[in-house]
Amino acid sequence: MPASLSLIVTAYNVAPWVDAALHSALAILQPGDELIVVDDGSSDGTAARISTFEHFAKRPPEVAFVKVLLATNTPGGVGPAANIGLSRATKDIVAFLDGDDTLVPDGFKAARSIFEASLAGTAPDDILIADYEEWSDGTGRITRPFDAGIWAEAVAAAPRHRQRIALRMQAVPWRKFYRREFLEARHLRFPEGEFFFEDNPFHWQVCLAARRIAFTSEIVCRHRLDRPGRTMLVRDGALLAFFDHYRRILTLPGMTRVLRADALRWLVVNLRWHPQRLRQTAIADWVAAASRTLRAAPVGHWRTVRDEELRDPILAGLFDALRKGDVGTAERRLMAICAERDATTQQQAIAELERRLSQAERQGAAQVASDPAPCSDDPVRRFSALKGTTALPVPSLIDRPPDPEPPILWVGAHKTGTTFLQACLEASTDALEARGIAYFPREAMRAATIVPLLDRPGPPPEWPTMGMADGRRRVIFDENILGLSQNVLSSFGVYPEGAVRSSELADRLDLRAPRLVLAIRDMTGFIPSLYCEALKAVPFRRFRDFLETPFDLLSWVPLVDALLAAFPQSGLTVYTAEALRGNEAVLCEAVLGLPRSDFVRVDHSERPGFSQEAVNRIAALHAEGRWSRAAQRQIVRSYPKGRDYPAFDPWSDNERDRLRDRFAEDVPLIAARERVTLVDPRRI
Repeated sequence: MPASLSLIVTAYNVAPWVDAALHSALAILQPGDELIVVDDGSSDGTAARISTFEHFAKRPPEVAFVKVLLATNTPGGVGPAANIGLSRATKDIVAFLDGDDTLVPDGFKAARSIFEASLAGTAPDDILIADYEEWSDGTGRITRPFDAGIWAEAVAAAPRHRQRIALRMQAVPWRKFYRREFLEARHLRFPEGEFFFEDNPFHWQVCLAARRIAFTSEIVCRHRLDRPGRTMLVRDGALLAFFDHYRRILTLPGMTRVLRADALRWLVVNLRWHPQRLRQTAIADWVAAASRTLRAAPVGHWRTVRDEELRDPILAGLFDALRKGDVGTAERRLMAICAERDATTQQQAIAELERRLSQAERQGAAQVASDPAPCSDDPVRRFSALKGTTALPVPSLIDRPPDPEPPILWVGAHKTGTTFLQACLEASTDALEARGIAYFPREAMRAATIVPLLDRPGPPPEWPTMGMADGRRRVIFDENILGLSQNVLSSFGVYPEGAVRSSELADRLDLRAPRLVLAIRDMTGFIPSLYCEALKAVPFRRFRDFLETPFDLLSWVPLVDALLAAFPQSGLTVYTAEALRGNEAVLCEAVLGLPRSDFVRVDHSERPGFSQEAVNRIAALHAEGRWSRAAQRQIVRSYPKGRDYPAFDPWSDNERDRLRDRFAEDVPLIAARERVTLVDPRRI
């Protein structure tokens, strides 16, 4: 009698694809099999599609259907859902399928026959590892996984070599057939927790526990790439799980000296692609974890893995710095890799847009109009259908010059007079409207856009049009676009996410090639003011703890360069806060074209500022364990910055001179950048 199969399908927010996955399962199931579907608390209708499949799909006779619909999403990745499926499995063989993938019937059936033949013998295999294909959800292109070159060696390998070959392969469970008795006898389950990539330690557990491992080059599954929410698209802090998984692997039963070297190789091979997922704010934590882990590796293991897996000199330099514990060098090297990655991504996006537009132009307006489907995925055809046109010329967005009056994205920075300037612009709204300029009040615009997109966890809500379709020139102005005050300084620079945040906001508001406006300020005044501003929002920290950025990196030039790279078709207007006071109307005339006579200057009564005495008293209160926000506010009111109480000043004479010299160097460097216009309203 042939062995029976438990096919476990795990699903989370895969409504567009789960039908195809389940129907591909129907094509391979046989009488006596069972289909176990576990929905991990989906919120997009996946569970409803599973239930519809249960009631209306025509399953083969004598195939059991087990449905588990979790009320909420479990922490981390697929581990909990997969373990629930394993707890419900009752058949001889266990196989897995992701809810957005599809099985390849012929290959799956052939691989299953091979495994069944083994189970019928006196020395059954514990696992059979098969091959699979990758399918891009974006391009439709089918590719082979990275370990495709191992197959000739794997299929021909003697049994004693198969364990180490298996450990070099992609860890995914949906390419394997497991003997269920083996999993149960060894109590093998996926690790669970607030982490992803849990299939890697599970793969190591299984391969170390298995007495017999077999391979087949049959392609059993087509794995979907590039869909939103896919595990391989997670980034930043989630990647730290690899270091915990590595430590977990080192403690597994059966680890030998040779396998420990293989585990280090596994870690390094995975770390090689992490720079493609890291944003600047995550670099410091990743570097610290990587350096700590690599420094603990045995010297002989490190040398072998380094020589064999780090052939790229750039990556080799990064990993050498990590191994030596030179965190500063590692962070700088990683920042350079990430910057090059971002520039390449932008170039590819522009090239793809050029290709699409050229293709649409070649097709011609008549061909566009002939498409009867108003819901076509092609944006040009959809627009044509919605407009009801019979001919739609398609302009080249790349080749044509920018609009004569591009929208304005005024990104701050903090503590450069932005609040007063925004109040004046709000008072000047009528004059701006008369000139076709849509200026959005600070608080309303911040609540509707900045906070939901940039500073609130979870998906952003539906967004207002922000004047997108009324033909007015939009002015988006907020100091928090670049970052919140408490996040401005980092160990690798000023406003580390400023360009990324600005680009995300521009994309969401459909600001095409906006004119950027940035205020900069001497760091001797900027950083103390920023510190006092941050104290209003977060619990007390001493100034030197707040100042994470090394003095050598206290420069505006990297932010300017990052903004120019993020907006390759935009100009950038820069002015200094020192030149602004009393010249706000002149600046707005230069930036917005608003005549000085129409600029409404509001009363400017400054809020009580933090004096040196106030900061000292707040620090003493904190040291005594009696700090509270109410007590802090009372101290600031009692000791306001002014004639009696000088402003907070944390600098030594040497530090002040260094910062002033750096700012004096920054200004001409920035002014010399292509596409930058330095405006001094005192001289206009």
